[in-house]
Amino acid sequence: MANAPSFNVSLKQARRLLAAITDLARESSLTGALEGGAKMGIRQYNSLLDHFIEQNVVPRDLFVRLNADEDSFDELGVACTLLNAYVDEEDMPAPTAPTSSMVVVHSDTQELRELRELRDMLRERMPERF
Repeated sequence: MANAPSFNVSLKQARRLLAAITDLARESSLTGALEGGAKMGIRQYNSLLDHFIEQNVVPRDLFVRLNADEDSFDELGVACTLLNAYVDEEDMPAPTAPTSSMVVVHSDTQELRELRELRDMLRERMPERF
């Protein structure tokens, strides 16, 4: 992990990447397409796992790094699905109260309500994605 590059990624972005890798792994497992992409997907999964560990989102020994030379899209799909489930935003601690050094952004409550309704509708119609 000492050689892992430093990067800043939000939890939402990371979960989107994990979901995309899961979809690619599932498609490849079913069709045999993109077989050569497993190594890239595994490297990306390991990088996200390292980031989560560094940010104390995931305990150090809870998830296993995958081996790009040994593991397949099947293992990658399972690992991404489990990691994505673990870092579910709803289970994350609430953000701390703003301090004088933090910038507070006020949102239009009607727009926020509409976005939540859209989210709930998508979750109902596409539960495997959310």
